[in-house]
Amino acid sequence: MKSLQDIYSLKRAGDYLYPRRPADILPVVYGDLSRQGEGGGLWRAVCIDTQRHVYALAGTPILSREAGNPVRLFDSLGEELFDFSFDPAHDYQGQGLIATATFDQDLRAREPLSLAAKGRVGSDGLLLNPVAILKDFLLELAGLEPDQLEGGSWARAQRQAQEWGYQAAGIICEQQPLGDTLSQILGCFLGSWWLDAKGRLRVGLEGIGLRCLESEVAHSFAAVDTLEVQVSADLQNICNRVASQYAYNWFLEDYEIFDEGDVTKDLLSQVLYDQQTRHLNLPWLRAPQVVRRIQEVAIKRFSGGARLLSLEVPGRPTLHLEKGDHAWFTSSWLRDASGRTMIDQLVRVLSLQTNLESFATRFTLEDTGYRRFPAWLADGSHLANGSVLAGAEP
Repeated sequence: MKSLQDIYSLKRAGDYLYPRRPADILPVVYGDLSRQGEGGGLWRAVCIDTQRHVYALAGTPILSREAGNPVRLFDSLGEELFDFSFDPAHDYQGQGLIATATFDQDLRAREPLSLAAKGRVGSDGLLLNPVAILKDFLLELAGLEPDQLEGGSWARAQRQAQEWGYQAAGIICEQQPLGDTLSQILGCFLGSWWLDAKGRLRVGLEGIGLRCLESEVAHSFAAVDTLEVQVSADLQNICNRVASQYAYNWFLEDYEIFDEGDVTKDLLSQVLYDQQTRHLNLPWLRAPQVVRRIQEVAIKRFSGGARLLSLEVPGRPTLHLEKGDHAWFTSSWLRDASGRTMIDQLVRVLSLQTNLESFATRFTLEDTGYRRFPAWLADGSHLANGSVLAGAEP
């Protein structure tokens, strides 16, 4: 069975007869990379047959022209080339399906050739959702088994990425462990991964409005369980301005766009904590609106310091909870950031440590700022005359 320490073996030009440079790697291409770059294309076409003038555009099949892939090739001076035949799924020399371009003449004098195009497709068309891209890479290409992925966290992250409009585009062109590729792509979207107690791969995304379906909430911390709670704020990672460079060009080996982060900066946080700028490299992002969204998420998460709850739950260990799970939290005396009593507040498990001798579990929880529904204490402050809805306010 494959593991995340295994290295995904990319195809090389040397796998074919008569390559220009046998060590050249055939990349895996995802997303929409069809917009022309500063130097012409965004990654290099690899000559795999000098006699028949065949170039590999990707090491796997990609979207066809009929489905809307405007494949464009450029020479070393950035001039566009037109006289070639494109095959999005070519089993060349019996070495497996790849994307190729074939010319009718020798173009060595005009190399290196670069291209701009769209990448791999899934069951619903071009793969754009970053979580769907990772699932495709791990399951369809790298050979992991479906039961090695914890389905709930992956489904939640894919749905959230879709709701937030996240789109990824990039190429995999390094021989490295699967976990490194996973970290590189998830990191562009403020995501992370870890293994649960059963060894299954879980993923999570930071986000604004990080709500869950009722069925996705794994536990409820009752008030009787939380008599002793320590509340703290993560002030070491304060961030109120996010500068980002994105739209990476693999042909030029450099980023094409830089965003100062002035549009999304938090002025109130800067007054309280001075300007605290975080610099992000986002090679798998190309759309400005997605970059702004990532900046907003980072500032929402770090501009005031996350509220952390530390508590120990006595009795039988809560072994069904995992890092990344969401739960409801209720306390009769503790207030949230808005000054309201914490009743059915949505929290996320950051860490847990179980003492099997004392049958107690120490939790560190993050307050997401959201609750199941507003609820009023029966303390006489609100009359039961229909003026408020007890526990049913939107």
